Amino acid sequence: AWGDRPESLAGLDAYLKTGVRPRRVLAINEPNLKDQAFISPQTTAQLYERVKTIADRYGVPVCGPQMSLGSPTEGSITAYDPLEKKTTTYTFMVPFLKAVLAYTGDTPVPETAFHAYGDIHELRWALDTMHREFGRPVWVTEFNHVPDPKAALTYLMQSVDLMERTPYVSGYAWFKERTNDAKWPIALLGEKPGTLTPLGEAYVAMPVHEANLYYRVPGRLQAERYVAMEGLEITPTGDTDGLADMTTTADGATLDVNVQVDRGGRFTLDLRTSGAAGTIEVSTGDRRLGDIPTPRGAWSVARVPVTLPAGPQRLRLRFAQKGQTINWIGFVKG
Repeated sequence: AWGDRPESLAGLDAYLKTGVRPRRVLAINEPNLKDQAFISPQTTAQLYERVKTIADRYGVPVCGPQMSLGSPTEGSITAYDPLEKKTTTYTFMVPFLKAVLAYTGDTPVPETAFHAYGDIHELRWALDTMHREFGRPVWVTEFNHVPDPKAALTYLMQSVDLMERTPYVSGYAWFKERTNDAKWPIALLGEKPGTLTPLGEAYVAMPVHEANLYYRVPGRLQAERYVAMEGLEITPTGDTDGLADMTTTADGATLDVNVQVDRGGRFTLDLRTSGAAGTIEVSTGDRRLGDIPTPRGAWSVARVPVTLPAGPQRLRLRFAQKGQTINWIGFVKG
């Protein structure tokens, strides 16, 4: 339901009447930005209520409005603000959305949503701001940053990784699934039906970070399939295989992985590393399993023998130095 158009509401009702049940109805595209829906907070609230009335008949949740993060003064909506009690030009999404919520009154608005076109630092700040200000789940229904394919791949990986590990993010959507503009090579879908671009392949391959997801060993576990981490960032792999690497951004960074050991006993733990020299401490709970020195420079495999009991368990890798990089963790029985 893009904007304040009667045909949009009629189309939404006709679509849902066919029996289709989407995960969400995304309501109202960028009401605070010129050349998009561009309607006042009061009109946005009224439109949201009409969209919700239709979606409620079919049991489909509504998410919206889809806010533009910010806008220049000349591209911003000016309207009366019910909280400030004065006419306001909304150049930032938060005051606009607060005004919308004031107008919706008792109508539930259970989730917030916005579009992000800044760098990874801006995305992190905007997610935190929306959650802090409104205390409800957040959707990022458009995100992108750079037209250069290599830089776009790094941004895609870092953004998806951030949102997958942020518990209050309910969903996200890369912009754009398809484009024919060679100057903006950010499409996920290839030109031929059923194919993906390199960006699309990375997008669908990015892992989740669920606390109850365990990986069976022996075998190889990619480092980006962590369950929790502190002080590392993800980048496209510089190794000969794999999707991504994890690199420490501070001394003492930690990476936790969940593993399911069917048969306990002795294992050789292989760590594929590069970058800064340092030590990686391996532990589970309060039990220290061993320390692995890693050399500086090119990719190599460092090994340490460990004993693991049978059953599900969480292993922690603690990196001594900033700039240490890891691609994968190998578990070899015996």
